[in-house]
Amino acid sequence: MLFLALSWTQVAVAQFVVDDSLFRKKLFQTSQNYLTDALAAGSNLYNGIEHPGYLRSIKGSAYLDSEEFVEGRVKFDGVWYTIPMLYDLYAEKLVITHFYRHSRMSLINEKIEQFVLHDHRFVNFPVIESRQVVPKGLCEVLYEGDSVSLFAKKRRHLNERPTMYGLERDFTSFNQYYLFLDGAYHLVKSKRDMFALMGSKRREISTELRKNKIKFKKDRERALIIASKIYDEKTL
Repeated sequence: MLFLALSWTQVAVAQFVVDDSLFRKKLFQTSQNYLTDALAAGSNLYNGIEHPGYLRSIKGSAYLDSEEFVEGRVKFDGVWYTIPMLYDLYAEKLVITHFYRHSRMSLINEKIEQFVLHDHRFVNFPVIESRQVVPKGLCEVLYEGDSVSLFAKKRRHLNERPTMYGLERDFTSFNQYYLFLDGAYHLVKSKRDMFALMGSKRREISTELRKNKIKFKKDRERALIIASKIYDEKTL
């Protein structure tokens, strides 16, 4: 009987040691989580304003590629964050969920250096008064080479039309493209603008566009990417 009592005591002590060890481990993990939460909640990343969103009755979308939050990366105030986000092309705001998940909020544009979302990379150009043509605000990097770079200022416009059934609203795309070469930015509005900048590479670019059945008016973005690559390759 004494042997059985001692055995049960040893089992109980061992069980207590294991339970105590697990308890301490969980307590330490919980403390770490609270510390992480506290640091994140106090981060200036969460100092933006609430993002109200848009009425479902509006046709089209204000957002880049998707209206669902998707994990992306943003360099904000010198620090990289990996978080779910949306990019609102109408308001030109990067949207995240508040730390406590109660609401959506827009990040402060001036503190965004760059972000990556849906395989798109955007950089932030300072908004300055200048007589020269320069991109301003958040612009997508479409091509970045040694002798030429291509950027796009991507926007959505909200159109409103009165009808006999009420006010109709829809979002439409409006993009501006900038080529950076020879130390200056150039706004490209037409095929003529593009060819004027490509110089002696015009014939090669024209041939490549025909081969790929790309018309500048219908697909300016692809045309400019191809032109940039050919110009960059032939200039090296």
